Parts: sequence; structure tokens; C-alpha cells
Amino acid sequence: MENKNLYILPSFFEKITNEKVDNSLDHKSEAYKYDQYTLIKEKHKGNLSEEFKRIRYIPLPYGILDFESDLWDFTQYELTNKSHYNLHFEEVASDYRDVLKSYILLLVLKGNIKVSSLRSKFLIMRKFLNHINSRGVKKINNINEEDIKTFFDTLTIQKVSIMRYQHDVKEFLFYYDSEYKTNILTPSIQKECERISFEEIRGITKNNKREAIPDEYFNKLIQIFIQIMENPDEPLMSRAYAAALLIDSQTGIRVGELSLLEVGCVENVTIDGEEYRMLHYKAVKPARGYRSFNEEITYMNDLAYKGYLFLMKELEETRKKKNSNLLFCSPTGKSPTNVNYFVDRLKMICFNHIYELDSLNDKYKNVLFGETNLNKYIEHRGRKLNKETREKIIKADFGDDKKFYYPIAHQFRNTVVDRLLRTGVQMEYIRRYMGHLSQDTTDRYSSYKDTDLQENINFSEETLRTYLSGEAKILGNSSEQLMERINEWIIEQDLNIEKDLDTIIGKLLKIVPIRAKHGGMCIKGSKLTNACSVDAMTDEFYCACGICPNVCHFFFHADVSYSDFIATRDIYEYNLKNGFTRQAEKEKKKIAFILNNRLIPELKELNNILKSRSKESIIESHPNIEYVVKHLPVIEKEIELWI
Repeated sequence: MENKNLYILPSFFEKITNEKVDNSLDHKSEAYKYDQYTLIKEKHKGNLSEEFKRIRYIPLPYGILDFESDLWDFTQYELTNKSHYNLHFEEVASDYRDVLKSYILLLVLKGNIKVSSLRSKFLIMRKFLNHINSRGVKKINNINEEDIKTFFDTLTIQKVSIMRYQHDVKEFLFYYDSEYKTNILTPSIQKECERISFEEIRGITKNNKREAIPDEYFNKLIQIFIQIMENPDEPLMSRAYAAALLIDSQTGIRVGELSLLEVGCVENVTIDGEEYRMLHYKAVKPARGYRSFNEEITYMNDLAYKGYLFLMKELEETRKKKNSNLLFCSPTGKSPTNVNYFVDRLKMICFNHIYELDSLNDKYKNVLFGETNLNKYIEHRGRKLNKETREKIIKADFGDDKKFYYPIAHQFRNTVVDRLLRTGVQMEYIRRYMGHLSQDTTDRYSSYKDTDLQENINFSEETLRTYLSGEAKILGNSSEQLMERINEWIIEQDLNIEKDLDTIIGKLLKIVPIRAKHGGMCIKGSKLTNACSVDAMTDEFYCACGICPNVCHFFFHADVSYSDFIATRDIYEYNLKNGFTRQAEKEKKKIAFILNNRLIPELKELNNILKSRSKESIIESHPNIEYVVKHLPVIEKEIELWI
């Protein structure tokens, strides 16, 4: 799919700097490694705002932008057709139109901005400039502290939104000072633009975060999606929307990403003999001054795969007619499908099945974040709604103020995160496979699972006690770094192992998740441990499926390693004897891995321990390795034949 990046073409450089420019350069070329604003400022020391007005016609990838026009249409640069991104400057006080136009173009020059963000900044500055105009202020230079204060006082929006207004107003005034060499952004005005702190907003965000959909409601809704999808009497596109929402509910990808899924986006992979399906999808993120696709990957379960197969088969003819490679393709709408259509369809499905889902129950208030007036919705959607449900509600006469509740699409994302946490997948993996740009975004979900971090609390506690008490050394690829970080953490916490062992274990259990594994334990990514590191693709498959390669072990796991070695050796010899050379070579590699990564380090550590402890003492503590302890020289000679 073609990228629709918004940037100013290189020919604009020539008009500003009067220097010849290679017009064949595109936004990914050497000339665009840095934002265009910086490049132009190096050559042109004057006021760029005045230059925009002088040049008038600004060259963009999809045509010329007329600076004097009061309607700027950026819709063609929005990849997901979310809405019409028109900037209506006729709605801005005439004294401030040109300065706001220049500000918008400077934001484009600086790069790294989405069209949606550009429009958001326009709307905020439109409101701000119209406010100061209403106070009789006709020039930016004359803005004072009281103008800023009254503007923020008049806002009747949530604090989170006010902070965004603060940031954009401050950014605009900073731009104006830079361009016109003024000093409007005084310390007192800057203070007014920082009246709500980031820390306060973080607290509000955490308290107001969207919850996962309750299991009872979620499970019913999934069954409804499947029923609609599999019902041949339903219209094709109703079935298709149900299939798409089924995929969304199981993967947690954003609705915009759902609309961009392509044919063949599912890959079948084999990990340790098990078959898994991975979903490749495109996330649109700003990078180096232009918008680009980031290739993301996540796990696809059987339910999501059902939805995928339905769309592959049933929309094949539609794709051919529209010459589209998109998985979801409407015969009448634009491609990609407007994300609002998915949102509206989800709401409609929840209404049509309102009694099955018990959506009139106030217990879902503040839990399901979609909420609408029942009668107004019926009046608005009319015959598009299920007739039987519509008439039943009208007959019941719930009153003018009755509301019904439904999940918004983003709650599927929260629900997937919640279920991953419940099964033991850690936040670092969730960050990677939910496509979060930062850990801060993922941390908003962390309160889902403040406790119950361990699958088996007794196993986890015993593992930590074994290491901390000095009974055994942790072995494995990441063991040295893990032990070093745990020791550093203990020092930072001002704790003493001899005096505070139980306290240390209790605290570590909350931040170091441990899972029992065959022949050891999986100590997964956390504050003290690293994410998996095998190779890029294997890591992605392992993490997305909840299979962490950070497997650590102790010397007393040698019995399992030795047993695996014997079993793999026998398979190797069988394949070799019967002429299955390829299979034999694979088993030989497994033998090398078992010996070098597990058994040899375990036997080496066992020998070290035998220098200070008797065989009887070790067997008493770990009876499972009695055979290994008693036959250690024989086992070591056997290993020598394979290394």
C-alpha cells in the first residue's frame, strides 16, 4: 500500500534560498534526514512566515497548496480515511489567519506530525485566537497574562485535554517569538501554560483508564460475532464486519490497523513441534519527519483465524472488482474502510443483541465505556436496527433518560492485555506485541495485575530462596546478568540477605516473574531481567506465544538434562541406522544444545559443590539426582564422545 506522507517538496527550498535543488529528491533522501525547517533556517535567516505568504503556492506530494485559500484539505494524506481533514481558516478571526497558516506550515516543515495531530492543533489554536480576538486583542504582540488566564478558565473540558491546550498554546507562542523576535512567552505566561502538571495528569489517566470487558459480557459478545459471521441469512457485509470485529477482539490491534490488514497477513510457524499462527499488520507511526508503516507482529488464535478465513474467502470477488489487496474490502465504501464504520457496527451489534448482553443493566456503567441514550439512538438509526429488538424496547417504554452500555473498540485492546497478564505474559512482551511506542503506554495497564504475578508461588519462592541462600548458583545464558542485577537491587534497597531474606524474597516475588519449565525455570522480562534474545524472528514468535527463552536452571536439574540427552541420542542413532540422515543431523544439533547449554554446566557446578559437600548431603537435599551423583564419572566420559 502506498504511503501518503505529508511534507513540502524539495522545490520549495529553491524558492526560499535561491539555490538550485535536485527536484527528484523525495522525503527519504539525504536532503530529508533532518527536518526541513532546520535545513532552511541554515540558509535563510529571515522570517519564514512572511516567505510562505510571498511564495503563496506551496508544493506538496498531492498537489499545490494555496496559502491564500481559506480551505486546506489534507484528507488525501490520511491513510485510514478516518474523517475529512479539512482546515477551515474562514472560521479563524481574520487578524490571525495568516499567522495560523504559517504556524501550520512550519509544523509540516518540522516534520514528525500526523495529519490528525495537525488538525487537532489547528482546532485548539482556532479557539485560542478567536478568544483573544473577542477580548479586543488584534495583535499577537499585545497578548498578556490575563488573556491566557481567562482562556484556560473558560475551558469546560477534562484536565487531560486542558494540558494538551496548555502545551499547544505554549508551543505556538514559542514559535511566534522565534519567528518575529518578540518576547510574548514571559515567565508569568509560561506559568499559566503549565498550571496543570504532567504528574497530576498521569494520576488522572491511571484512575480513569479503560477497564477490560467483563468476562461474562465478552464471552457472549464473541459468540454473537461468530453467529452473525456463520449465518448465511445475514447480509454479506454484516457477516464481514462481525468477522473483522472477531479478529479485533482476539488480537487487540487498533481499528485503524484492522482496516489496513492485507491478504496473506497470516503466517504459519512451527515452534518446538507446535503449530502457531502469527498476524503481520501495519501500524502507522511518525518517523524522521514523515509518516511510515511499521511492520508489527502478534499471535493469532483459532477464533481470530476463523474471522480471517471468512474474509479471505467471502470478500475475494469484492477485492477483484476493486483491485484491492486489503483483507476487509467494502463493495461500496472507500478503501481502506473508514474506521468509524467498524465503531458504528460494533455499537449496532450490541444494540441488536441488547437483551442477550444485558446491556440495559447499570452494572456496566463505567465498565463498558460506550454509553448512549436509548431512545435517541433508536430515532437516529431507525430501520437499520433489528426490528424485533427496536419494537420491544419502544413497547417497554424505559423513559427518556434510559441509556444502554456497550464496549468501545479500544476496550478489546484492554481485554487482550488483561488476558495476557492473567496467563503470565509480562509487560515487556505486551509492549512489543501491542505495538506500544513506549513503556509508559504499557504501564497504564499494569494495575490489572499488581498481585498474583507468579503461576506457582511456592515454586517461585523456593527458586529465589535457593539462589539467595547460596545453596546453588543460577545457570543459563542470562544468569550472570540476572544475579548481578538482583544483588544491585538488594544493595539499593539497603537490605541484608542474612537478616532480611524473607523480606527480600517477598519483594522480589512482585517484580521477578518465575515460571516452572521443563528442566529449569523461565525467568521472564521484568524490571531486573532482559527481554528474550535468541534471534529477531524467533524472539517474536516465542514472546507472542508466551514461550520465553530466558530459561535458567540449577545443578539439580541435571537428571532432566541427562534424560533428555539419552532420549535424543537414541533418536539420533535410530535415524542414522535407518538412513534418515537429515533427521539425524537435526537430532545431533539438539544433542549439542542440550550438552553445551544444560548438562555440562550443571555437571560442572555439581563438581564444584562436591568440593564442599558430601554426595550423601546432596542426595538428601535433591534425591532426584541420585543416579547422576553416583555415576558422575561414567556420565562425563559418555559426554566426551559427543563434544
